[in-house]
Amino acid sequence: MLRRKGFTLIVSGPSGAGKSSLCRAIVAGDAGVGMCVTTTTRPPRPDEVEGRDRFFLSEEAFRERVRQGAFAEWASVHGFLYGTTREALRAAQEHHDVVILDVDVQGAKHWRQQLQEACVTVFVVPPSLAGLKQRLIGRGTDAGEDLERRIENAREEMAHAGSYGYLIINDRIEDAVSLLRAIVAAERCRSIRYEGDIVKEMMSGE
Repeated sequence: MLRRKGFTLIVSGPSGAGKSSLCRAIVAGDAGVGMCVTTTTRPPRPDEVEGRDRFFLSEEAFRERVRQGAFAEWASVHGFLYGTTREALRAAQEHHDVVILDVDVQGAKHWRQQLQEACVTVFVVPPSLAGLKQRLIGRGTDAGEDLERRIENAREEMAHAGSYGYLIINDRIEDAVSLLRAIVAAERCRSIRYEGDIVKEMMSGE
């Protein structure tokens, strides 16, 4: 019997590029796509919900979970700790054929090595650094040194964009969502996503 295999969709990009909005839109419009909720030590933003957008822990609690081996991968980003627990990944894979991971460039490198062809990578960028700065200012959650650090980190992160399979310039959110949906649809159709003898299965329907 011909069976389609799932894959993991890695979405990265600088803070303020709109990754979270893109991911939420894709999940809301496709029952087969689900988020793997990552864990962080940074404070939640006003629009974020515990367990939906992230799991929020103190640094002490996060590092204790590291010692327990709870994380499949983790890293320090923008002065905070971020990671993907094995439990969260299993939960997402049980219910969805496409699992989205919103991770930084360090996390993306880890998952590319671990998952190989079962990993699809997308890098999301703003139309310009000036536009990114305005988005961060408008968000109202970053100020002073933290804001400048995120801008500098954005320059460094965008240097890795060429190592990703796809690039989305998020100028208009509606267009960016359409592009991400198209990527998911195209990747689902790749022949490597199918198990079984394709020719035999097709011929059996004569």
